[in-house]
Amino acid sequence: MAVSSDGCRCAAVAADGSVFILVLDPTAPQVPLEPLVACQLGDSSPACCCWNGDGSKLLVGCSSGVAIEVSVPQPGAVDTSRYVNTDYHWSQ
Repeated sequence: MAVSSDGCRCAAVAADGSVFILVLDPTAPQVPLEPLVACQLGDSSPACCCWNGDGSKLLVGCSSGVAIEVSVPQPGAVDTSRYVNTDYHWSQ
């Protein structure tokens, strides 16, 4: 799990290849988690993740030793009415 440097996004990865991106409101008394996108990285098994300086990209480290840099959509750029957003695909 990693929080962007501005505190507005949180990323979590799972061994099954899932990547979850959540939007945070760091000014709220209780930080709400709003889903932005949830995707699968295919056959990759993520082990860790790290944000770049401006929160626009996520570096995902996989257990195989492969690192994948992915672009993350801006809040509002994808339909978040469904938790798992199959309309968004990682650009590598």
